[in-house]
This record gives sequence, C-alpha cells and structure tokens, in this order.
Amino acid sequence: MADDPSATQDILHDALLTDPALASRVLKVVNSAFYRRQREVGSPRAAIRLLGVDAIRNIALAASLHRLFRGRRGIPGFDASDVRYAR
Repeated sequence: MADDPSATQDILHDALLTDPALASRVLKVVNSAFYRRQREVGSPRAAIRLLGVDAIRNIALAASLHRLFRGRRGIPGFDASDVRYAR
C-alpha cells in the first residue's frame, strides 16, 4: 500500500487503525529520543504526517520481520547468514 502512488495518508491511517500493535509501534518510534519532539505525538494520523509514508512502511516491514523470526523457529531453506545486502 505504501508503494501505491495513489495511496493517501488517510488510506494509510485507516490501515494502521486495523492493526493496534503496529499503530503502537509507530507511536513509539515517533515519540522516541531519535526524533526529539517537544510534545508527545498521540495519534497515528499525526505520526504519519511527521514520519512520512516511507518511514511507516519501514516500521511495518521491521515489525513483520520481527514476528517472522521471533522464537527462532526459522524458515526451512533460509539462512540469514547467506543474505547479501544490496546498496
């Protein structure tokens, strides 16, 4: 959805509201010391506006990967040490 050029902040906001854990993670990131906000951001809509669509997409991706690899169950045939990062 974040890669869709026609997706609006409203559409992204509605999607965040369907996943409270992800919305919570986004609020945690936007209120972290890294962003040094003077006031706490309390709504997903404000977080989207401040962080931008790319950052929200990256947070969602990181959360998905965390869930995937949690518990060290692993994925048959996948070895993380074989992954090469392209830049």
